[in-house]
Amino acid sequence: MVSLSILPLLLSSVLPLAWTADAGAPRPKRPQTLEEYHQAILGVINEIEPLLSQLDGVRAGYHAKRDLDRLFAQRETLRGQVQELLSLLIGLGEDFDQLRRDEEIRKGSQAMQDFFRTGGIPTNASNELNQLIEMGRFSAKISAVRQRAQAGLKSEEDAHRAVQRSIETQRRWITGSIAASSLMLAFVFFLLWRSRSRADLAAGQTPVTLATPMPNTPLPSTPTATPRPLGGPHTTPLPAVAPGQILGGSYRVVKELAKGSLGTAYEAMDLTANRRVVIKRIRDELHRSEKDLERFLTQARGVAALKHANLAEVYSVFLEADRVHLAVELVPGPALSQFLEAGNRVNLTAIKRVIRQVGTALQYAHDKKVLHGDLTPANIFVTREGLVKVSDFGIGLEARKVAARLSWTEPIGSPAYMAPEQELGSMIKESDFYSLGVILYEMATGRLPFDGPNFLAQKREMRYAPASKLAADIPKEIDPILRKALQPEPQLRFHSAEDFCKAVEALPEPAGPKRAA
Repeated sequence: MVSLSILPLLLSSVLPLAWTADAGAPRPKRPQTLEEYHQAILGVINEIEPLLSQLDGVRAGYHAKRDLDRLFAQRETLRGQVQELLSLLIGLGEDFDQLRRDEEIRKGSQAMQDFFRTGGIPTNASNELNQLIEMGRFSAKISAVRQRAQAGLKSEEDAHRAVQRSIETQRRWITGSIAASSLMLAFVFFLLWRSRSRADLAAGQTPVTLATPMPNTPLPSTPTATPRPLGGPHTTPLPAVAPGQILGGSYRVVKELAKGSLGTAYEAMDLTANRRVVIKRIRDELHRSEKDLERFLTQARGVAALKHANLAEVYSVFLEADRVHLAVELVPGPALSQFLEAGNRVNLTAIKRVIRQVGTALQYAHDKKVLHGDLTPANIFVTREGLVKVSDFGIGLEARKVAARLSWTEPIGSPAYMAPEQELGSMIKESDFYSLGVILYEMATGRLPFDGPNFLAQKREMRYAPASKLAADIPKEIDPILRKALQPEPQLRFHSAEDFCKAVEALPEPAGPKRAA
């Protein structure tokens, strides 16, 4: 039972008591705010720590092997209390983390709206986010106490089993000694009986038959199991991943985030590192053969080796049910697509910051011989500190190769952002700069340069409205940059991220006050 000494800590002055029909004592309502959760969790931690110390004392007492009956009785009481408090701590901790994440997402999204519109984040919003970050550090303390409790329970359980095995070994030794003595005594009686039987036989008496032998009956044969075939295509659809399911041995799924042309993304908790991640499961149809599977693994492992401040880190690549899964950094901020989907425009100052950081990520990856292949606003994230991170390098490129080889009619990737040569099955580094040019156009104007559906023809003929004609505050100097970036022939485009970024950074700021997006 949980000690009543933690109830005052679980109870706030603003929380009325709620009575239950089967309980004789009042129970507090569930906390509602982060501060209430903080106080309630501190109460549980203050209660569980001394119990863990007592449990350590019980474990130490096992070595002396004295008064074990008392220790065994004491352990049952302590373990029950610790387990109940641990269960309460886990429940409160998960609710605390969820409430904090919700607040962080809500305030972070608002801060990013301010960033895209004005090029900066207000001081009060930054202070509120910093307070949430400070509150988030409390999660590390919860995790530490949780791990200490689980380790303490396991250590005590191991020690308890060890002392029980020792007792059982002693009992077996005593029982074995008694059995051996009995066997020796029986053997002596057998020898005496045998000597007497021989004497009786020599005197002409008929010996007694002790047992009638059974005929030799062959045992029935055991059927041999038919071996299951190995290998083969991986085309059987898998069921959807459910919340709470464990993937990769250490990632507990929280919820589904989105379905895309490459597969499904899930938010998950890394139980080993105690951090939130995104698990990306590559769709079933892209695993048609062992070779396709191996290509995906090779590409994904190459991407996992990339380490850069402007790249969403790939923590691990693993197979689950013969499907490639990626555990990727969960960036604490919205995707650029969330802002652009409503037709919003991005402030020129913010445009320069985004292009510079995306360009830096592209330059780093290109130097490592890795192309993105599917650069879109959905793969560009902005943290609450204004740091830009790019995700999904190379995965879309490999998927398109598989689709092209299988003559797949369903598009893989984002046609509105693809370079013309990508739609024809080719990919070079200038293809990434073409996609970046489309993103630049969309940020500046709030619309895509090519509406489709015949994207390839529109791109080849460069049928788009000049950006400077769509709004008075867009500098006309942006038009030649876009004209170069959106050239249908790769050799006429920018050939390095540095050149692209320098051209954008040289754009003049509009005269007068900046107009909000």
